[in-house]
Amino acid sequence: MLEWPRRNSYDGRFAEGTKQLQVVGLTGGIASGKSTAASLLGELGAHIIDADVLGHRAYDPARRRSKR
Repeated sequence: MLEWPRRNSYDGRFAEGTKQLQVVGLTGGIASGKSTAASLLGELGAHIIDADVLGHRAYDPARRRSKR
């Protein structure tokens, strides 16, 4: 039986208690759990930047009119 190689995602450089900034990007298809994962990370104290929200704000006609 063929199996994918197992990888350990733990990296000792980012051990608990360090002050190192970690950036995590969530990608995936529709209904793949990105929002759920972001919510869970937010509950753990992560700062969430939602690119969809930023994109919608950038193209919102009402916001564009008020900038002129």
